[in-house]
Amino acid sequence: MRTVHVPAKRWTKTRGLTMVELLVIIALIIICGVGLLLRPGRAWRNGPRIRCCNNLKEVGNSFFFFSADHTNLFPTTLSTNYGGGREWARAVFRHHLGVSNELPGPTVLACPADRERKPATDWLSLHNDNVSYFVSLDANETQPQSILAGDRNLTIDGAPVKPGVVILTSNTVLGYTAEAHNGRGNVLLADGSVQQVTPSRLCAIMRDSGLTNRIAIP
Repeated sequence: MRTVHVPAKRWTKTRGLTMVELLVIIALIIICGVGLLLRPGRAWRNGPRIRCCNNLKEVGNSFFFFSADHTNLFPTTLSTNYGGGREWARAVFRHHLGVSNELPGPTVLACPADRERKPATDWLSLHNDNVSYFVSLDANETQPQSILAGDRNLTIDGAPVKPGVVILTSNTVLGYTAEAHNGRGNVLLADGSVQQVTPSRLCAIMRDSGLTNRIAIP
C-alpha cells in the first residue's frame, strides 16, 4: 500500500492592531458620531429661518402678481377703491387680504420662529396678531433695493419698535431683538429677493438705498 505524505500546514504569525492604531480608529468613530449628532441639530435650528425666507418669498410673489394687474402698484400704495389697502396703513393684514388669491394660505404670514404670533386658520380670521412681517408703505418696483417687507422684531437705537407706522431713513440705526432669529432677521427687497441679514447689513441696505421708507409694524 502506497503511503501519501501530506505536508504539514505552515502557520504564519499575523500582526494585531497596535495601541496607536486602535486609538486612531476609536477617535474616527467618535468624530463621525459627533458629526451625525450635530448636523440634525443645526438643521433644526436653521429650519425656522429657512421657512421664514420662503414665507417672505411668497409674500413678494403675491405683491408682484398684484402689481402686474394694477399698473405696477403694490397693494400698500393702491387705494382700497381699486382693491389695495393704502387707507389701511396700520392694519398690515389688510394689505395681504388684497393678494390672498396669490398666497397659499394665511399661515405664510406667520414666521415659525415668532412665538408671539400664531397663524390664522383662514382669511376671515386674519388680523395683525397673526402677522409676523412688516410691510413698506412706499416701496415700488422702480426702487428695487428698497425694503418691501421683513421680520417685525426690529429695534431702532436699541429700542424695540412698537406696532404702527415707523419712518426709516438712511441714518436710522436698525437692529433686531433676539425674539425670532437670535438677533438677525430676513428682509424682502422690492426686486423680489430675500436676504438673511445682520443688523449692520440691514443698516447698509437702508443707507445704500438712500430712501425714506415708511413701514407698518403689525
